Amino acid sequence: MKKYFCITIDVEPDCSTNWLRSDPLTFHNIEAGIGKILHPLFLDNGIKPTYLISPEVLKHNQSVRILKELTNCELGSHLHAEYIEPELKHENPAGTRSSEFPCNLSDEFEFGKIKSITELFNKCFGYHPRSYRAARFGADSETFRFLAELGYNIDTSVTPNINWQSKGGPDFIGFPEQPYWIEEHKLLEVPVTIGSKRFILLPDKWFCYKWLRPSIMTCFEMRRLINKLIAKAENSVVLNMMFHSMEIIPKASPYVKSETGRTRFLKKLKYVFEHLKSMNFISMTLAEIYDDRIRQI
Repeated sequence: MKKYFCITIDVEPDCSTNWLRSDPLTFHNIEAGIGKILHPLFLDNGIKPTYLISPEVLKHNQSVRILKELTNCELGSHLHAEYIEPELKHENPAGTRSSEFPCNLSDEFEFGKIKSITELFNKCFGYHPRSYRAARFGADSETFRFLAELGYNIDTSVTPNINWQSKGGPDFIGFPEQPYWIEEHKLLEVPVTIGSKRFILLPDKWFCYKWLRPSIMTCFEMRRLINKLIAKAENSVVLNMMFHSMEIIPKASPYVKSETGRTRFLKKLKYVFEHLKSMNFISMTLAEIYDDRIRQI
């Protein structure tokens, strides 16, 4: 059996514990978090991350310079619709909250915003992004059509088993847990790894499900989820861990609120990496997963 592991990180500005953008806007999580903590940890453990970059970060020159220098990784786009044209909602993101599901925009505006972030990414890095994730996982069939039309290879917005309709978003209940082709083999969906509810009596909230996500899951829960997905697989299994870049900075997200919390977060990451290594998983970027699937067609 082939076993692959992706780690997909939403790269955004520092936030507060209630998701407000920092005011004034800061990017400590990129220089101190990605540059000095996370990426060295990935390199030491043979992990190839995919960094999905939001418009605010693409407009911050120092952050772009840091991301340009990273090796053994992939850079892609992460659309927070409020912070890019057309119909730019916040010229200055400081102190604001991103609450829109991009798939709820009109077709004209969603397409226009995906096109704009793609062009901005190309301007920053000199090449076209291959991978995409919508803010708040807000993608639907029209999103996938737009991505294929704009030359993307991979989407990773789908959260299997989660229904976001109570918040105004899409319903992903019943969607596949493993990668699958959409748009006639033009676009590969690599879903976030999410299992069933942690306990059946828990409320139907996103954080009550079994994510491969160190900020909300214990080591035991993540190991159990990994082993269960291996047992369900036939020929191959792809795991897709996600979290935000600012989760590594205390009080820059709702999850890690102290140095002790950061230490615990990093220990969980190392634990997962060691378990995956013992199970002979191969770390790949999203683009590498796509290229592997193309070779199999």
